[in-house]
Amino acid sequence: MGHRQSLLAALVLSALFTSALVYATVEIPIATDSLLKQFFPDYGLTFEWGKAQELVQALRPLGYVAFLCVLSLMITGFVINRWRLTVLGALDVLPSRHRHPNA
Repeated sequence: MGHRQSLLAALVLSALFTSALVYATVEIPIATDSLLKQFFPDYGLTFEWGKAQELVQALRPLGYVAFLCVLSLMITGFVINRWRLTVLGALDVLPSRHRHPNA
């Protein structure tokens, strides 16, 4: 294959990759949203706070389990003197800048 044909093939493949990436960027959030709506209710405009609070109460044990896993990761790192585990656990405990101020 000549230089010109290689350049043309690279151009066609890069255009194909770019168009596939643009399509995926548009379609994946839509597909993910419709999939997650089957499992979690959408409280966007309905303001059914009672149901929203029920969902939060149902998910709270999962949050506690995740916190205990992170805490055990940190403690294990201290006990076996593996600072990487401790730092990994500590990074997960750091507060997020995107949390709601009243949360």
